[in-house]
Amino acid sequence: MPTGVLSHAPFLAEFLTTGRLGRIQLGMDLAEVVTAIGLPDGVGSLDEVRASAADVTPELPFLNISYGMLELSFEAETAIRVRIYFDGRGGGPAGGR
Repeated sequence: MPTGVLSHAPFLAEFLTTGRLGRIQLGMDLAEVVTAIGLPDGVGSLDEVRASAADVTPELPFLNISYGMLELSFEAETAIRVRIYFDGRGGGPAGGR
């Protein structure tokens, strides 16, 4: 098991049972997430994140934004997927796919 995984166990247990991860939860819209935890890595404004969302296509239907080891995926500005990278690689700036 990667180093530090056990230190996140309470947060993971909460997420797996409720869909909440601290101040965020699945189903929140993009603005709610940014209000709750701030702008994603490498992004200067919510408008910049929304501009990335304009690049979403049927072939690449999700907007992925990263907060360190946490990556959130949005479809139509609704959080639908959460990925956590315990290996430290992270997902990249907003708009990463």
